[in-house]
Amino acid sequence: MGHDLTVASSAAQAYVELARKTYDVVLMDIEMPDIDGITATRVIRAGGPDSAATLDPRVPIVAVTAHAVEDVRQQCWKRA
Repeated sequence: MGHDLTVASSAAQAYVELARKTYDVVLMDIEMPDIDGITATRVIRAGGPDSAATLDPRVPIVAVTAHAVEDVRQQCWKRA
């Protein structure tokens, strides 16, 4: 369909990519090897870590999770 994508296997790698290039959307896994996706989203919204400033902190971020519990869904809906 003509879309380009970049896969980041951790939040740290995602921060580097978001500092290097702007994206139309981020699909954020809630469970990652280094930190959870909710925390990673908060870091991105705050401008990224000191070592990798996010080019577009307002990029749309879509939470992706297999969790069906209400508490996790509510955390995803809260403004990060």
